[in-house]
Amino acid sequence: MQNRGFPNNPGRYLAEEIASAKEFATKHNQEELFGFAHIYFSEIEMIDWKKEYGISLIDSDWNKLFELTAKFKALKDISSAQIRFTFWYNW
Repeated sequence: MQNRGFPNNPGRYLAEEIASAKEFATKHNQEELFGFAHIYFSEIEMIDWKKEYGISLIDSDWNKLFELTAKFKALKDISSAQIRFTFWYNW
């Protein structure tokens, strides 16, 4: 997955986090924010974990998050394309 940056339509809480990150970057003379990305649950569901990453999702720590997300999806009766994970990382 490529670095997609922030989603075009962030929710209220994410918009506040983005504003805070931009303020922090400006305060510390950083010209660019990096490491931000997002992915939809529908994309996650299409991954062949064994083929693409050589792991079994059942043995992964991520499995619990995806199980919880599937339960939330069923409870709210929404599609996987309506669930977005937004995250950031550094190295």
